[in-house]
Amino acid sequence: MNTTSSSLSNVTVDFLMAAADGLTRDPSGRRYSSEALEELRIALRGHVAEELGDIPLSALRRWQVQALVNELADSGVAPRRLRAIVASLRALTRYAREQGLLDEDPTEGVTVPSEDDRQPRTFTTTDQLATVQQAGPAPVIPDAALWQLMKVVTVVFILIAIVLAAESI
Repeated sequence: MNTTSSSLSNVTVDFLMAAADGLTRDPSGRRYSSEALEELRIALRGHVAEELGDIPLSALRRWQVQALVNELADSGVAPRRLRAIVASLRALTRYAREQGLLDEDPTEGVTVPSEDDRQPRTFTTTDQLATVQQAGPAPVIPDAALWQLMKVVTVVFILIAIVLAAESI
């Protein structure tokens, strides 16, 4: 398997086959039960495949996973279902790490809102970035570089505003 271009969907197929064959185990080291396999299939072939399936697994970031969880929570998906989706993604990324396809776990630190946390959230810059779909196989800008660029652009605009304000005095 090509580690640089393996989409999340492609790795999902491999993971589900390995789990069904007993070649990969659950976090407790046991074979996945038929119920657990079905839960993995439903979670990974549903919302996850639809929203994140085309992304190269190595390019998947925590903010994208969190944005998916936030979007699903906002659309009314129950916290219990969200936890199952995140657990399935964690199992997939654990498998990918075991296979050498992934260095860092993009599900680490992802939180699922509880029923009590159903307060309206503001639409953040991270949400905005998560909703932008790439038109094709464009290179992915690393998160840190993107934020640095945004900081520089903001400072430049502030400096321009200061200069224009000073000239009008």
